[in-house]
Amino acid sequence: MPSFQQGFARQRGESEYPELWNGLAGLWMPSLGHQGLTTFIDWSGRNNNSNHSSTLSNTNWLFSQFGSYIDYGSSGIYSNMGDVLDVDSASFSIFVQTKFPTQTVATNLFPGIICKTQNDSGLGFGLLVYTGAPNDNMVYFHCHDGVNSAMALSLVRLDDGISHFCVGVCDRTSQTASLFVDGKFNSSASTAGVGSLANTGDLLLGNRQSTTGKLSPFYGAIVSAGIYQRALTPSEVIALSLGASPLTLKRRTYGKTTAGWGKLLSNSRNRLVVVQ
Repeated sequence: MPSFQQGFARQRGESEYPELWNGLAGLWMPSLGHQGLTTFIDWSGRNNNSNHSSTLSNTNWLFSQFGSYIDYGSSGIYSNMGDVLDVDSASFSIFVQTKFPTQTVATNLFPGIICKTQNDSGLGFGLLVYTGAPNDNMVYFHCHDGVNSAMALSLVRLDDGISHFCVGVCDRTSQTASLFVDGKFNSSASTAGVGSLANTGDLLLGNRQSTTGKLSPFYGAIVSAGIYQRALTPSEVIALSLGASPLTLKRRTYGKTTAGWGKLLSNSRNRLVVVQ
């Protein structure tokens, strides 16, 4: 996994997965390493750096097999990326690698994990936590034009203490809003009657905007998050869920001999591979 220690691609030409730079509108990677207590850096090159609603503590920065991550806990802190992308009636995708809190989050009404909404009508889009039986603590992908909506719900609860990779894909060509969890398709809904999602709300990590304020904080953890101004393909969703990233450095080869290419030594995701 890309990290400050292992190195990472800062642009398309340095990446092992250059196709994952196509349409990238925002990329926030706490997993790279500690980035301070007041902001997340946008590694897409679009400069949509976040501002946290309050200063984080060093205790909010934790570590796992995925690298660093931010645990918002019950602080109510969230991250504001600004008006990143008004998708209007175009295709788009959003993703987040997250870990739900093991305690119930039903005290907050539909907490936002990554959302760009404007008001209580739900105008906008996002990945949120469902609250209410029988779907408590399931994740859902929501696209709402202020009147009509499409909602794709996960198959199971995600409050199991495990990190999950969630992707919402709004494909205007196929007129579907689809949800994938850990690379697997979970459900989809028709967007045939859903119009423009453009709104004046900011893109938030760990909350959602309502008419009266940002009152639905997410009490879990964020490993990474991103947004694309296109529909990701199923194969791209799987690749991302397995650890591929636009920031993964291109593999390097060494060992050319005077007789031509001999053995190539490749550094691939922290593994040394000898290719005959």
